[in-house]
Amino acid sequence: MSGPAAFIQKFIPYVDVKRNRKSHLGVVKKLSTNRKYPELEVKLVRSDEEIGMQYDLFHLTDEFTGSLPEKKADYIRMESERLKATNDRTAYVSIDNKMAASCATIREGIKSAIIIGVFTNPEYRGRGFGTEVLTGLFDMLLQEGKYPYLFYSNPVARKVYKKIGMTEICEWCVLEV
Repeated sequence: MSGPAAFIQKFIPYVDVKRNRKSHLGVVKKLSTNRKYPELEVKLVRSDEEIGMQYDLFHLTDEFTGSLPEKKADYIRMESERLKATNDRTAYVSIDNKMAASCATIREGIKSAIIIGVFTNPEYRGRGFGTEVLTGLFDMLLQEGKYPYLFYSNPVARKVYKKIGMTEICEWCVLEV
């Protein structure tokens, strides 16, 4: 069960809550920053090789431990099927044929998309490559008339999102019952 915290909190006395996770919801309606590295192409994942690069990127930290299949081939198959069956997309920037940063959409619809999987290779952190890929993806979405929505709990992510143009909507709550 998830939704705006002010609404979801009213259900707590009536359900057996196993876990209560709080985050925030934001939206970008207009970019408030320009790309720092316009010479870097923000690419969309189109091939199994690129999906494999993303799998390798996610395995550079423990952040995605437990949420990815153990076998790279399984991830490539699952992600390839997801991207073919939906309007979702994964954007990335690469440096020296290495994926430096990536982010993706889910539930991409006519007017909106939820942003997920924002990740920067630890080797490239602190240099704006995460902001670069987000700005590129947000620009694509906004040009198509779609608003990017973000769920976040990380204060560093919040700072980046606000710099790009995110407006905070509300505190968000996810109850595991």
